[in-house]
Amino acid sequence: MEVEMSGGGGAGDTQFTRDSFASVPAGSEGLGAAGGGSSLNCDALVFVARLRNVDPGEADEIAVGDVLSVVYDPSPIPVIAVFRRLPGGRHPTTAVGALLDRLGELLQCLKSSREFEAEVQSISGGDIRVLVGPA
Repeated sequence: MEVEMSGGGGAGDTQFTRDSFASVPAGSEGLGAAGGGSSLNCDALVFVARLRNVDPGEADEIAVGDVLSVVYDPSPIPVIAVFRRLPGGRHPTTAVGALLDRLGELLQCLKSSREFEAEVQSISGGDIRVLVGPA
C-alpha cells in the first residue's frame, strides 16, 4: 500500500500519512513475526487492545459497538491501524488510531491474508479499547 494523503473522495483506498503514527518503542511488542516456530491459529486470535495515536476527529465519529477495519501498512513505518467503515466498503483517509497490543501475532495473520476487525469496547476520552478478531 502506498502511503500518502489523498484528496477528498477518491476510490476509497485506505491511506494515511506516516506522521499519523509513531514507531513502536524499543523493547515493546514490535511488528516482527513471533519467533520460536510455533504455529499460530489465526481463527482463534481474539483479544482486547488499546489504540495509540488516536485521531480526535475520527474518535468523535465512533461509538461503543462500532466495528472497525484492521489494516496493516508496512511502509514507510510499519503500523497496524483501525479505520471506520464507510458505505461501499470504503474507509476515511485518516485512521481512528493504531493498535498497541499483540502486534507480532496479529501481523503473522495479516501477512497470511487473514482479515481482522475491531469492535469498539470502550471510549474514555482518548483511551479507546477494541476487541480484535477475525473478520
